[in-house]
Amino acid sequence: VAASWEAAALDALAWALGLVPALDPTELGDTGRLVDEIPHPWQKTEPWIAARELRPEPEIVRQREIAEIWDWRVSVEPSRRSAEGRELKTIERAITETTRESQAAGLLPPGKKGSFRFSGSIPVTDADLEDLDRLVAITTERLLALNWLCGFGDSWDDVPLDL
Repeated sequence: VAASWEAAALDALAWALGLVPALDPTELGDTGRLVDEIPHPWQKTEPWIAARELRPEPEIVRQREIAEIWDWRVSVEPSRRSAEGRELKTIERAITETTRESQAAGLLPPGKKGSFRFSGSIPVTDADLEDLDRLVAITTERLLALNWLCGFGDSWDDVPLDL
């Protein structure tokens, strides 16, 4: 299970290297294809590394911002579901404001309050518990990888998620 979620980090790193054209914030890419594209343990890595170039820094930073927004949104959903009264209103207001600001910044597609959709059209608010657990795992691993790429932490093992 842990290895499958770490594939979300691999997706982000592959995207940053231009091995995949786009990065969906909530879906895993074709990890098998990526593993075939990277050097195997018995192969020399120098030629492969020399042929790679990271995407421009502004693109990586933008993708990191998207990952952070998505990680926050799916992580706050369990609290939203269990909240009542004033607490529920506070959480929903934060979701609405974050959505509005993220759309204005071009980090989320324009649209209704429910712009946090996965699998093409399912709002996060309609995710079942299994999908929600999967989304939290993917978005957290994705954010970890992009934070690492942006230089947060001294090593992979101490990359912070809360900045």
